[in-house]
Order: sequence, then structure tokens, then C-alpha cells
Amino acid sequence: MASTAGNYSPDELAARLSKLHEQVRTTRRENLAALLVEIDRLAECIAAELALDENSLEEEKNRFRRDFSFLDRINPFNKERQEAHKRDVQPVDNEVKQDRFLLTRCCELLEWVRNASQPIEWRSNWHGGIAGVYNEYTGQVEWRESWHTGIAGVYHPDRRQVEWREQWKHGVAGVFNPVTREIEWREVWHGGVAGAFNPKLQEIEWRESWHHGVSGIFNPLKETVEWKESWKGGVAGAWCPHTKSVQWHEQWHHGVACIFFDGTSYRTSGSYYGDED
Repeated sequence: MASTAGNYSPDELAARLSKLHEQVRTTRRENLAALLVEIDRLAECIAAELALDENSLEEEKNRFRRDFSFLDRINPFNKERQEAHKRDVQPVDNEVKQDRFLLTRCCELLEWVRNASQPIEWRSNWHGGIAGVYNEYTGQVEWRESWHTGIAGVYHPDRRQVEWREQWKHGVAGVFNPVTREIEWREVWHGGVAGAFNPKLQEIEWRESWHHGVSGIFNPLKETVEWKESWKGGVAGAWCPHTKSVQWHEQWHHGVACIFFDGTSYRTSGSYYGDED
């Protein structure tokens, strides 16, 4: 890509970044990947501007050192030195700081969008619950986490909203039942709990375990729910349509959650082991 260094001020770059942040915020998850190229280009542009400004800053510092001796530079009463530094060095130094701040924000946005664009996104929370839910109405994923507290969220298609439930030192799980059109909830003190709707049986299957994180994922090939537990840790599963298998992720002393695309829509999975005193 041809360099665009020198064409933008920090304020212009900040405006472009703010616009991209707003685009990401309002773009449905399934369309986020289309923004990756533009965000990556902006990151390259900011990095190029930063390199130019760093070179300019070094030149100004060298000029400043040539014009003022060491004793002049450390003399707090030398007004000429103070004015020269404020006029020539400080503005460039401020631009470098702005460039670095913008580059950090842009790289963070790029990493966030890359993760959200993957078929499976895993997240964890140390000694606490975590849950992510895809809102089919808005196209956004809502994430929540809470320390030493189990948390679960479920999208209710009739109400077009995500409903949440949490409980201190409990495993918490919820599943929307398409037969009754209601969300079913379960909680387990100092343990994990998970539920998964089985389309073949037309019912929700549940499993709970003391001091274990629990996760259940329906396998459409076997037409059964696969289960996994993790001792004093969180575990989450995801159906991968490419490998035709359930993938698992577990982490000791963490709550674990994931959002995954099963070939038709985004699903959620996760668990928290209920912590211990």
C-alpha cells in the first residue's frame, strides 16, 4: 500500500478512528470482518505518522542540544532555553504521544474485531463467572462478567432481548425452550450447571456437578448432547461445522465462555465452577 504518511494530523486520525469505533458498534457481528481492511489501513497510517513524528522529535532534540549546553539545559532560570523547548520540542513531543495513544487504540480495535470475526471466540474470567450472548435482533454480542459470581444470559426471541441472571458463588445456567417459549434457569451452590436443548427429544437436558464447571453441546451428527466437566475450573464447548466435532476449552479457577457460529446462527456456551470459601 502506498504510504500516506504526513497527510494527516493527529486530530484527523482521531476522527477517523472514532468513526470506525462507531461503525464497529453498530455493525452486526456477521458483517464485522468487512471492516478489518479499513482498520488495518488506519493502523498502518498511524504507524507511519508516528515514525515521521519520532524522527522529527529526534531532530528537534538534537538541534536543542546543539543550541544549549548541558548547563543551560539544567538551569531552571534560563528563560531562553525554556521558551525554545516549549516552542520547538514540546509540540512535536505532544504529537508523538498522541500518535502512540491512537495507535494503541487502533490496534486494540483491530484485535477486538479479529476475535469477533472468528467462528469461535473464547473468553475467561479469573475467579468469576462470564457469559456472552448473541442478540439476534441487534446483531451484537452482549458480554458480562462478575467476580466470585456465576452469571448467565439467554436471548428471548419473542421479547427480542437478552435476559440475565447471576448468583454469588453459584453456578448459573439458562436455556430457551422453543417448545414452551420460555427460558428455564438453574443454579447450583459451589458447583457448575449446564443445560442444552435436544431437538430430537424436544427437551432440555441438564447436568450439574459439585466444584466442577459443566458444559453441554448438542452434536447434530450424533443427535446427542456431549458433556464435559472441569474440576475447580470453567469449561465451554462449541460445535465446529468444519471439523464436524465439538471443541472444548477449559481453564482452572476461571469462568469460561464462548460465542460460536454453528453454521446457521451464533450460539453461546460457558460455565463457572461455583468457587470455594
